Amino acid sequence: MKDKKIIVTLGPSSMNKNTVNKMDRLGVDYFRINLSHVYINELEETINKIKQWTDKPVCLDSEGAQLRT
Repeated sequence: MKDKKIIVTLGPSSMNKNTVNKMDRLGVDYFRINLSHVYINELEETINKIKQWTDKPVCLDSEGAQLRT
């Protein structure tokens, strides 16, 4: 049996230190950024913010209905 992981998508209403810390304490394994909610020129800054708030991995999800590999 595979271990289940909790992946949380961060968006405009949850992209803050308090919310990330709460989710971290509740057992989140990965934080996901939906690229449809972040301007590409702000992406590095956004990732750096999350890394300051938690040591959990950050993954990216491409915007729209695209093939994901």
